[in-house]
Amino acid sequence: MPPRNPHDWVSKHVALTESIALGSYEIMQNYPRCGFNGKVIVITGPPSAYVGRMVSKFRGPLDIICLTSDLRTALELNLVWGVRSCYDILIKDIKDTEMRNAAAIKHVFGMGLITIDDVVMIVSRSVFGKHTGALTAIYRVSEILKT
Repeated sequence: MPPRNPHDWVSKHVALTESIALGSYEIMQNYPRCGFNGKVIVITGPPSAYVGRMVSKFRGPLDIICLTSDLRTALELNLVWGVRSCYDILIKDIKDTEMRNAAAIKHVFGMGLITIDDVVMIVSRSVFGKHTGALTAIYRVSEILKT
């Protein structure tokens, strides 16, 4: 598909999650300049996988891997542009953000979807609830696998 300006696709009433997704797109654009090679891992949940759909909406240059603890959501995410979905029932029980992000990276690495040399961006909802925000973090896979 031809490239498009993501700012043309911003909703009239921008919400926090869409803002985080647009910010993630801007970070993706800088990956080559930083010398990074990697993917985006979105930790999302039922019922709509909104975070994953918002990250996909802007069609960034990195592959998107959506990790969810809901099987139906994982199946539906396979229909979203540029998304490879993964199912992990245990991810929902991890309340510490850093531990959850590390567990997600290890799970996706175990599936062979990322390499040890990748630098991944994690985009997820806050562990405190649906309306408390969304988060973005960047990790070197090699450093996470040492823990």
